[in-house]
Amino acid sequence: MKEKNRDILADNPKLKEQVYSVPDGYFSEFKAGMTPYASVEPSLARRLVPYLSMAAVFIFLVTAGTFFLQQTTPADEFTQEDFILYSSNISGIGLYEEEPDQLADAGIADEDIIEYLIYSGISAEEIELSK
Repeated sequence: MKEKNRDILADNPKLKEQVYSVPDGYFSEFKAGMTPYASVEPSLARRLVPYLSMAAVFIFLVTAGTFFLQQTTPADEFTQEDFILYSSNISGIGLYEEEPDQLADAGIADEDIIEYLIYSGISAEEIELSK
């Protein structure tokens, strides 16, 4: 049975030798060759490219999201005129008070309400939706 913690380098002295070496003067020549490139400062256009790219992506995402939402959201059939009509009808009723039968207490008959709704042009579907 072999030992688990055997020192491989002690057994094979050739493994300690460096097979590859760096040529003489390589790093000094490398530094001299890279010096002209290290002193060049990037132009304004090169520095702005990342920021302009991010702005373009942001604008694209907002535009695509808006387009997607407009295509998938159903059209709102409740117009501003409907809102004005309903809000003027509801404003005198007081929906949040404790007494639920304010119309009966005010002396307004069901027939009067039906006549008013027919006169104002509200359809039966809209009446059913408001319940």
